[in-house]
Amino acid sequence: MQTYNNRTYPKEQIETTLIRLNSLKLKVTELRVKCEKLKRLQKEKLNENRCKACNKKITHSKEVTFKDPSGKITQYYHKHCFETFIAYLK
Repeated sequence: MQTYNNRTYPKEQIETTLIRLNSLKLKVTELRVKCEKLKRLQKEKLNENRCKACNKKITHSKEVTFKDPSGKITQYYHKHCFETFIAYLK
């Protein structure tokens, strides 16, 4: 028997509670690690260049880009998608 806040608890109950607390701490740690991995994956996915016409990923050097007046790239196209787009406009 142990006393805490003027209450008496059996030792087994305290040990069980501590074991449960440690288990919950481990689960929280695992969830934090998973969240960080998901954040990293989401950030990588946002940084992918995707074609505005077909919405597929563009490999480097096979792209046509459009920039706004400040020089920031705003749109990406595959070379063949852009050629199709230009041919349609003619």
